[in-house]
Amino acid sequence: MWESPGTDAPWQEGPPEQRDTLHVHTSTGEDASNIAVDGELDLATVHLLRRALYDAAWGPPLVRVDLRGVTFMDLQGLRVLLEADRTLPADGRRLVVVTTPGRRPRVMTLLSLADGLTVEEHPEGTP
Repeated sequence: MWESPGTDAPWQEGPPEQRDTLHVHTSTGEDASNIAVDGELDLATVHLLRRALYDAAWGPPLVRVDLRGVTFMDLQGLRVLLEADRTLPADGRRLVVVTTPGRRPRVMTLLSLADGLTVEEHPEGTP
């Protein structure tokens, strides 16, 4: 079960130079929760994706995370995706990660840890 990241965690704001480097857009349809991520997904911003995944755990059975707008992702970003992939099935949900063909975040291609994730490749501008 996902634990709420809370609203008063000290890491939520991040240092001023790191604010607004990641934008997370969410939408919920009848069959899926969609989370589109734009910008740098790292230690300072990963809480935004974690919060969106937590909220999606209460929605439709499919949780789709679109990483096509991610310009950088570190191990913390991969960790939160792996954590979601491990815990969402317990709630009857499934995680799908969307990337651009041939342009997965480097951390996903370098580490075999990401091999277990369900990844769909869609060109930019397609749903």
